Amino acid sequence: MKTSKTVRRLTVCAALSALGVVFLYIAAVMPTSRLGISAIAGLMPGVAVLVYGRVSGWTVYGITAVLALLLVPMRSVSVLYLLFLGHWPMVKSLLEKIPQGWLSFLAKLAVFNILLTVTIFLFSTLFFDLSGKEYATWLIYIIGNIAFIAYDFAFSLLVAGFGKRIREMLK
Repeated sequence: MKTSKTVRRLTVCAALSALGVVFLYIAAVMPTSRLGISAIAGLMPGVAVLVYGRVSGWTVYGITAVLALLLVPMRSVSVLYLLFLGHWPMVKSLLEKIPQGWLSFLAKLAVFNILLTVTIFLFSTLFFDLSGKEYATWLIYIIGNIAFIAYDFAFSLLVAGFGKRIREMLK
């Protein structure tokens, strides 16, 4: 009996990883909606977390990230998944265990802004210098935080609305 549960878990995680790579590939070849389609790929680890827990979510994230880096033709889509979207369901589930809702929200914003700062630093160091363009950096932070809050809110609504159905369907 335990073996069939393990096989089922492995199969679901593999399917979610494959689906995540497909969405990232579609995002890379589509001329528009790259961010939205990449965000859908970021939901796949969330499904794994809902059904089987954080370890399965990290597994789906890791497999999807490696395959995306190898197979997806546009590296920026893979890096977006790797740095922001893929790990978010697991990080979110940990941060939402903080009893005070406002403190949980601030912790999520802090994690996002730390990742955004690292990304901006690496981008400006490796590709082009952003010095003298502070307005662009602040604009990135403002738009990024608004987009992050919207994504986090939408993700919470999806989990609340579909979590029970997905769990019943896949278990």
